[in-house]
Amino acid sequence: MSETKLTRVLDPVDFHGQALTVVDREGQPYIAMKSVVEGMGLDWRSQYRKLADEQGRFCMVIMTMQVPGDDQAREVATIPLRKLGGWLMTLQPSRMDAPIAKQVLLYQNECDDALWAYWTQGVAVNPRAHVPADPTALGLPDFRQPTLAARAWIEQYERAEAEAAERKLLAAKIEADAPKVEFAERLAVAPEAILIGDLAKLITAQTGYKIGQNGLFEWLRAHRYIMRTPGRHLLPTQHAVESGWLVIKEGTRVGPSGTVHLTQTARVTARGQAHFLGIFARLKEQALEIGMARLN
Repeated sequence: MSETKLTRVLDPVDFHGQALTVVDREGQPYIAMKSVVEGMGLDWRSQYRKLADEQGRFCMVIMTMQVPGDDQAREVATIPLRKLGGWLMTLQPSRMDAPIAKQVLLYQNECDDALWAYWTQGVAVNPRAHVPADPTALGLPDFRQPTLAARAWIEQYERAEAEAAERKLLAAKIEADAPKVEFAERLAVAPEAILIGDLAKLITAQTGYKIGQNGLFEWLRAHRYIMRTPGRHLLPTQHAVESGWLVIKEGTRVGPSGTVHLTQTARVTARGQAHFLGIFARLKEQALEIGMARLN
């Protein structure tokens, strides 16, 4: 990949005692590689081919920039600074001068140890890394006190376990609620379905059993035709719907501010009307029989 625009050179970065030329590309530091390679006594051509041919492994980019000590802008091969460690792991210390080979070998051995700790212990700690005076200010365990640090890791593990258990419970609840969701989606309104208040009037007119809308709601709720759950205490139970007596009609209304609200209303089907008229007709007959018995 090549870029012809002049790239801004950042301040040198210290890498194991060496000052590296670093440039900024889209907010990410890139390092000019030729000076690094030749400074280690390696052949630039062979290393260039490696950087360019590793199936994009090192993300090499050709940039136009003026490196320190040069009097003009030139095309320079660069890789992201985060890729430098990976490239160093591909080198063969036996082909280098002794002082450089020793440093590269030390670096490679430390990388081996860090990877081993990462894969087997879940964390790799740099012994030279600066630990802030108060690690807890950064949300880290206090490594200066091993007991507290261990407890912090345990608590983190316990939180992860609790979150996993909560996700498992949620998945089980979703599975358990699936039939109810399906039931709600099946709800339909027959054309002849009427409101609960209209049913109360119909009962009074045809059976003589006097009952108003509120009284009928209370009776339906007491006999589990209507839900008792707060917020849903005006809607039919699943049993009432599945029996074909009640249905839910969904609609919309526009509030004063123009907001559209979903509405749900219980309706009584033709089958439900016949069902409840029969019940209240019998209740009326029983009331009359009780009244006659008292008179006698």
